[in-house]
Amino acid sequence: MQRLILISGVILIGLIGLIACGSEDTVETSPTATAVVTEVESSFAVVATVPLVADWVSEVVGLDTTVRSMIPYGVNPHGYLFGAKDIAEVTESDIVFAVGLEYESKTFEKLMDAHPDLIVVNLGDFVDPIPFKEDGHEGHDDHDDEDGHEGHDDHDDEDGHEGHDDHDDEDEHEGHDDHDDEDGHKGHDDHDGEDGHEGHDGHEGHDHGLYDPHFWFDPVRVASAVQIIADKMSEFDPNGAQQYQSRASDYLTKLNALDQDIHDRISGIAESNRIVMTSHESLGYLGARYELNVIRAVIPTLNADQEPGPGHLVEAIELIEDHEVQVIFLEAETADATSEVVADETGIEVVSGLRVETLRNRDESYINFMEDNIELIVETLKNLP
Repeated sequence: MQRLILISGVILIGLIGLIACGSEDTVETSPTATAVVTEVESSFAVVATVPLVADWVSEVVGLDTTVRSMIPYGVNPHGYLFGAKDIAEVTESDIVFAVGLEYESKTFEKLMDAHPDLIVVNLGDFVDPIPFKEDGHEGHDDHDDEDGHEGHDDHDDEDGHEGHDDHDDEDEHEGHDDHDDEDGHKGHDDHDGEDGHEGHDGHEGHDHGLYDPHFWFDPVRVASAVQIIADKMSEFDPNGAQQYQSRASDYLTKLNALDQDIHDRISGIAESNRIVMTSHESLGYLGARYELNVIRAVIPTLNADQEPGPGHLVEAIELIEDHEVQVIFLEAETADATSEVVADETGIEVVSGLRVETLRNRDESYINFMEDNIELIVETLKNLP
């Protein structure tokens, strides 16, 4: 009898070894790109749609869980096409963390609709997103005083995050995790064709909806997302709940420090120089949080791939003159000759290298990403005449 138990134990160990080894396979996303993989054995698979989200999830789950990103590092999510291996990877996962707010492609949304049993968490649903407005986005400045953001000097007591933790019990968001009734998405899908969005021919798979999805430019909103990640992982894996919450707490401390540092650095810029224009709409959250005047982008949509018409160029030049804009920031992920044309017409400075959509490689973290972007923006604006 003891020998039978011993043999059974050996067989069981062998099977566990096979399962664990199988979980380390690298996902082939395209002939030229490899999916982001934290090569660590685990008993379940966690998938993020983009590297930024994968970094947040990795901070919460630690090294004991494999975290994969559907989009490779350094690749603009708006131009990436999912392959068969990507689709198989996400459908075989245990839990998926997404940006939400229609940031992911229509292909991803249809894939989730086709697999209603998947646990999908759209983080954007929990971060008090900023509405996307067609009136030039100058309304971003109005968000300085909303929902816990009114006091940029409140960081001394680190209370900035308290108002975001209460999203955990918001009933209206729970339905986003399972897609059984898709109620949470219908409100966004209705915006595809309204207020000027339906004209994005050829880009319908990547159009954004009513809300700006680039909430990662506000570390306080990222803190809300991280807390949601910890809560959802705790629900999924109760045995690891204490560790998830502990890691999240440690990471929230770092995000608080990042928020304070950004606030201090931008406060050092003369108010007359706190005017920012980018080549596509992406810095609304940064402007709302830190009192930057983010002017309507050269491409007046949230989609960096959308080509502007001649009227947009004329309008951009008028805005530059009206607001005395001295510099345009070009995103590193998207080559944009249009901004250079506007700069030539107006004589203003063009600064390249702003990174908006992704992490450049596996060694870069979200905090590094923000620090580099803030360094570029602050040093540029501080040195303006």
